[in-house]
Amino acid sequence: NIQIVMSYHPKRWVLAIASLALFATGLSAQDMNPGNNGKPSGDEKKPLIFNIKTNMLYDAIGFPSLEAEIPIGMWSVNIEGAVAWWSDSRNNTFYQLDMISPEVRRWFGTKDRWHGHYVGIFGIVGLYDLEWRGSKGYQGEYWSAGISYGYMFPIGKQLSLEAGIGIGYMRSEPREYLPMDGHYVYQQTTRINYWGPVKLKLGLVWNITARRNAR
Repeated sequence: NIQIVMSYHPKRWVLAIASLALFATGLSAQDMNPGNNGKPSGDEKKPLIFNIKTNMLYDAIGFPSLEAEIPIGMWSVNIEGAVAWWSDSRNNTFYQLDMISPEVRRWFGTKDRWHGHYVGIFGIVGLYDLEWRGSKGYQGEYWSAGISYGYMFPIGKQLSLEAGIGIGYMRSEPREYLPMDGHYVYQQTTRINYWGPVKLKLGLVWNITARRNAR
């Protein structure tokens, strides 16, 4: 019998997302509206620098998420991170997940501030440790890759909603364990190869815009 040692460090995903957000705030405030090929539009609307988001579906199941998306012409780069690190060791209950997902998107039919349809390619890497009140627990890592489709629309001056789905391949090798005499005892390792939906999104989006110099 082998005792499982739990030594995951979810803070690294949080630091990665925070670093990206800080980097995005330092970008130059240039107008990258896809409708005018990156030239100043001349209207009163401020140019979009980047979006900050949260996936409300993940949030609703106790898996808080944070995303940052940076526009580049008709393309954008999106990175998403989420961490759930809840535990009750006295009752042998663990709900511990973390993941990070980079994505490249191509936008279609956009008129302003990346509202419209997009398709993309994405990857996901993550960790998990799941157990409920002394039953069998599962711990491991996973990765996934696939294609995405989504649509974003405005709901306010600087707020939008984004709905999307990702379909692809996921692979994991969960290690099964049981709590015994104050230890977590390894049982077996299985392999999962899955094809199908791997991402689902209903995101609340905050549009970060540049300040125009007063003239």
